[in-house]
Amino acid sequence: MAQKIQITSTGVKRFLNRYTPESAVAEYVWNGFDAGATDISIEWDSNAIGNLSEIRIIDNGVGIDHARLNVKFKPFLDSEKFVSTKAQKQTSTQHGKNGVGRLTFYKFANGAEWHTTYKDTRTDQLRTYTIKASDDSIDQYETTDPEMAKSVTTGTKVVITGIHNLTEGNLESVVKDYLKREFCWFLELHKEKKVSLRFQGEPLDYSDFILDQDKFSLTYKDTKTDFSVRFVQWADNLNEEYSKFYYLESDGNERF
Repeated sequence: MAQKIQITSTGVKRFLNRYTPESAVAEYVWNGFDAGATDISIEWDSNAIGNLSEIRIIDNGVGIDHARLNVKFKPFLDSEKFVSTKAQKQTSTQHGKNGVGRLTFYKFANGAEWHTTYKDTRTDQLRTYTIKASDDSIDQYETTDPEMAKSVTTGTKVVITGIHNLTEGNLESVVKDYLKREFCWFLELHKEKKVSLRFQGEPLDYSDFILDQDKFSLTYKDTKTDFSVRFVQWADNLNEEYSKFYYLESDGNERF
């Protein structure tokens, strides 16, 4: 059944045209982390000369609840995540921007499919369905009806096809370097929780982006509270993240 996305052509031009293929790929990764994923994998298929036939971004997040598609998928430039981000300035979570991330395939491909599995809160069962969108009717998307999932875990696989303006060589150089600058701090911050981003099966290696690091302990005398401090200095500027102090509980959960 076709559904209309709340979007205008002006909004598309103003927001999607400012994305590059590498920043578009990063948006799909952020969508996975925003959905609570601890493991995200970027995979692709290519031919002998490096032309790409398909890119897959797979996460183990909570999936997209079919009952909440009107909130999660229809609005454009007015997403729940944007409101949440404005309200929670003192956290590192929720980086998807303005509800545009799901349509950024438009910058380098003709279409995208979301194969998503979620827990139905009414029945406490896992259900799965597919969402489709294409560049020739970007103001619409199609969904299948949810059915019982064969999988035992939630998650979403975004399959991007009809790829142009992007080759395997670009993925392994420009895109990979961009992802390092985009996610090194996030992966380092959540290192103890074993959050991972894999690139064609291999963990994204950003070790060459670390200029210096140190680890030591401090005690706050007034309360006799012990702190384990980890310092990381990056070799170059990150994409849009500024230097910050992050406060984590002993279980690795962020507090501030």
